[in-house]
Amino acid sequence: MDRFYSNFQHIGSIQLPKFSGTRVMMMPLVIGDEKTIPAFLNHWKDSIGYLSQMSGYEGEVGYITIDEKEVAPSTTHRRSGKHVDGIYYQASGSW
Repeated sequence: MDRFYSNFQHIGSIQLPKFSGTRVMMMPLVIGDEKTIPAFLNHWKDSIGYLSQMSGYEGEVGYITIDEKEVAPSTTHRRSGKHVDGIYYQASGSW
């Protein structure tokens, strides 16, 4: 049976911008090229730039999700439980 493994490492700290309710899902950008970050995300440029430098994938296309949302106590931000986000292929019944 194949297993999914994650290898998390602490690589530094980041300052995130002040909460604004920004919501972007899987927006393409060129990693490390701030000209590809749209103006409505100007308040995120420093954070995105820092993450880009740490990624090791500068110059490649990446996809960013920013989902700022107020979360009430005892609730989840998006989905509860363990899961891996992905695409479900209905024809084959696989992810």
